[in-house]
Amino acid sequence: MLTNDYNYRVIVWVFVWFLLVIQVLTNTGQAEDSASDLADKVDILLQKGLIQPLEHDGNFLWICEVTVGSSSQRAEDEQKFRVMLDTASSDFWLVSDDCVGEACGNRRRFSVNKSTSIKFSNNREIVARYGGGSKVSGIQVKDRLRLAGVTIEEQSILLAKSMVGPMLKNFPYDGVLGLGTKFRSRLRALTPFEQMIEQKLIVEPVFSLLLNPVAYLNDQPGGEFIFGAIHQNYSSSEFKNVSLVTDMEWKIKLSKVSLRRTQIISENPPELNDELMSVCNTRSSSNCIAMIDSGTPLIRGPSAEIQRLNDYLGAILLPDRPMFAFPNCSMIAQLPNLIFTINQNEDLELEPLDYVIKYQVLDTTTNTTKMIEKCHSAL
Repeated sequence: MLTNDYNYRVIVWVFVWFLLVIQVLTNTGQAEDSASDLADKVDILLQKGLIQPLEHDGNFLWICEVTVGSSSQRAEDEQKFRVMLDTASSDFWLVSDDCVGEACGNRRRFSVNKSTSIKFSNNREIVARYGGGSKVSGIQVKDRLRLAGVTIEEQSILLAKSMVGPMLKNFPYDGVLGLGTKFRSRLRALTPFEQMIEQKLIVEPVFSLLLNPVAYLNDQPGGEFIFGAIHQNYSSSEFKNVSLVTDMEWKIKLSKVSLRRTQIISENPPELNDELMSVCNTRSSSNCIAMIDSGTPLIRGPSAEIQRLNDYLGAILLPDRPMFAFPNCSMIAQLPNLIFTINQNEDLELEPLDYVIKYQVLDTTTNTTKMIEKCHSAL
């Protein structure tokens, strides 16, 4: 997807890895664990994880259900919410029962009157901003949060009284659970993951994320988020240890982003002289940064480079929005793999289905209820 060209020197690529493992570092100068040390921890991590099942919304978002607050009165007062787990933000917010505006919609709303454990912090208005001009504003409270089978005491929550922006209006969740770091929190508070560490609810300061990108096609579970462990289905894989660029966000250095040529799809592709068509490596590797973001199905980057990649893939820019569509879905099987190179020579390779968004829409050319498949580039 296209983004505005940046006025500063760092190129930011935003993408989702289908297996994400992050280890909290107390500061960026901390020495890395060696590969053997990390491997030694795997068996321990697999025994101690807290599993949070994920739902999928088409092939766009992954959502989980949490419980907030407590009630000594009636079971029906238990308040459950569907929230998006977002590694690119650091605040936990829910829609308040007095939220005003079209974007508040028909979502589940948190009622302060139904919780006996709520604590009010102050009446200062807090604003959390997201991409595309979207924002939520409200007040801060503290309450119990039940997530992945454990209860977090006095979790800071932003109760949204106002919501603005297309991202918030159109997406089917009741709130966002930020899994970034406290340094980016508008609430100036620990995130739920950091609270798990602080309250000793998990043994290791690690979380892992498994997303099932084809779950919507065969009615499978959307995936799992595991706190304090690495996903056991991938315990035999080789894990890569990568330093964070900063302790404020989940950002790492990229050495290169490339496409492995298998077959030219577009009629007039960019001229290629080697096996790999790549971007990012034409600049200093210290200027190519990637944010690991579980809150988007898109791979975002600077406009010129995203355009270049999509031109090669044969995807066409839509006239009404900054996204690229494939003329037909039958060409997907012929697309090349997309490669993110880290640590100079270690490749993370995505197959076409990993970077193509497939969905179904009603065929408006007929008078039937026939559905047709559409394919967009996630770039």
